[in-house]
Amino acid sequence: FTPDLGAGQAAKGEDAALLLVDTSVSSNPDRFNVWLKLMAALLENNRDSIKRFNVLFFNVEQSYYKSAFVDNTAANVTELLTYANTLTLEGATDLSAALRAATKPPGVGTAGAPARWDTFLLSDGASTWGETDLFALTRTLSQSPVSGVYAYQTGMSGTDTEGLSLLARETGGAVFSVAGDAEVKA
Repeated sequence: FTPDLGAGQAAKGEDAALLLVDTSVSSNPDRFNVWLKLMAALLENNRDSIKRFNVLFFNVEQSYYKSAFVDNTAANVTELLTYANTLTLEGATDLSAALRAATKPPGVGTAGAPARWDTFLLSDGASTWGETDLFALTRTLSQSPVSGVYAYQTGMSGTDTEGLSLLARETGGAVFSVAGDAEVKA
């Protein structure tokens, strides 16, 4: 017996994306390289739905890639990857500060800036610095323009799977498994 659930319409995300990329020591070169490939694939393969993006690189500090959301063009993605490859992985992971920063990216509130955005968390989710109460963080996110948090599991040790699931569930996002380079495109 196979139930007929009918054709459903896929949920439509926002046309702007904010990518949060963990640059702490726990992102070791292997994990960080997966984040970079995933970031490129997200932007390149979803150019029809992600029209603009910005990136927040974080460890115990937060640093935005640009002072406003930029168009999702091949040239901008190439420039982003060139910049990202100059970063040094250092410090601890302050996930709470990164998520708070994600609620107020630079340029928001100006003409042409997005009113809402999807957030893609490229981190193991294991906060080793700052606030660790994820329930408090999800309350902050639910009262912000963040449309949903989409997280990724790499299968590498040290991933806080429960924390990533909580963030995704409470914000209307999702957690995806990317166990290696072969699964990045999918």
